[in-house]
Amino acid sequence: MLTIFRMIMGPALAALVLVAGAVLYSDRLLAGFLFSLTLALFALAAATDWLDGWLARKLDAVTPMGAALDHIADKVLIASILVALAYSALPIDLTAAAVIIVARDLAVAGLREGLSSTGGTLPVNTLGKWKAAAEMAGVGAFLAYQSAALFQAPANVVLGLDWAARLLLWAAAGAALVSGAVYALAAAKRASSARPNSTMLSRMITARKTPMAMTASISFPRNSQKGIRKALVRRSNRSGAGAPGPDCHAC
Repeated sequence: MLTIFRMIMGPALAALVLVAGAVLYSDRLLAGFLFSLTLALFALAAATDWLDGWLARKLDAVTPMGAALDHIADKVLIASILVALAYSALPIDLTAAAVIIVARDLAVAGLREGLSSTGGTLPVNTLGKWKAAAEMAGVGAFLAYQSAALFQAPANVVLGLDWAARLLLWAAAGAALVSGAVYALAAAKRASSARPNSTMLSRMITARKTPMAMTASISFPRNSQKGIRKALVRRSNRSGAGAPGPDCHAC
């Protein structure tokens, strides 16, 4: 249920951000309230991510399907709110960081899908977990910055939140690039190990063809009448007629 909750919260929070961006210059108080509400709901959704994992480990209920749905819910939540923020509120430099994060998530999801078709998996690495933590903290810091600026908080608070959002989102973008490269190398290794060994396959084919080749290479002496007569006897016996030939000495 917690995973489903995060999936639903992604589009819902994106809608709140888009509405806040639409009234940003016409009604600052309403925009500030909407950004504050988005921040509270986003913090709740991020907390359910941690709680979901803790409960799964505590109750020994970790399953491959649950892990896959957990990844999907996290990506839906982050991608939805980053796209909405990039459209309505993010400055150009943080928009670039958001593009890097979303593009990396889509690429890694494609790698996991490709490996799953061959029975392979791509487990989460430590850098990917740090990237997820940095991007969630960065999104929270930017929402808090928007709220503080619209409610005319002290300048040092607004400036501090602005710098925190920039540092965290760019740290997440850097971790996204590095962890994405690590995932790509791991996926390439798993894909190559899943392919059949071409050398072994050629040896198997050769081994299957060897008896036929050996049979084809066997020939009777052409200059030996005795060899020709033996060949004729074998041929008549293989025909299944059952009649004794002229050279049958057992009659």
